[in-house]
Amino acid sequence: MSQEITNIFLAVSSVAITITFVLSYFQFRYQSKVTNAANHLKIREMFGIESLRMVHGKLRKNNTWEPSSEEEWSMVDDYLGLFEVCEKLLQDRTLDEKLFASSYEYRLQNIVANNVVVEKIRSEKESWSTFLKLLKRYKIDF
Repeated sequence: MSQEITNIFLAVSSVAITITFVLSYFQFRYQSKVTNAANHLKIREMFGIESLRMVHGKLRKNNTWEPSSEEEWSMVDDYLGLFEVCEKLLQDRTLDEKLFASSYEYRLQNIVANNVVVEKIRSEKESWSTFLKLLKRYKIDF
């Protein structure tokens, strides 16, 4: 009788453990999606900062913009730096790669289409290694 109770207890425990693992897996997947969405919204918010919107707009037009002041170059650095943050989030898988590409890949194309900004990146290549990894991730020629 004691052996039967032990076997029943082990069977019930095994089922409970299995259910716990399955529920944990689904909770983890759900939490990953929530984290990805929250990070995407935060990045969207950060790209909405006035100085970054200005850089985006200047790079978007006919792409002949040449930053001329220390302040404009600082804004370019901030813009590129935010893309580096995105690359780190993509590396950590806390930002969805496809969603990011559909929202921001064209901005990367606009950056590399601007010869003046490209020259800056090339001359400071060591400082922009994370940004360059992002370009490589999306197979954007630099």
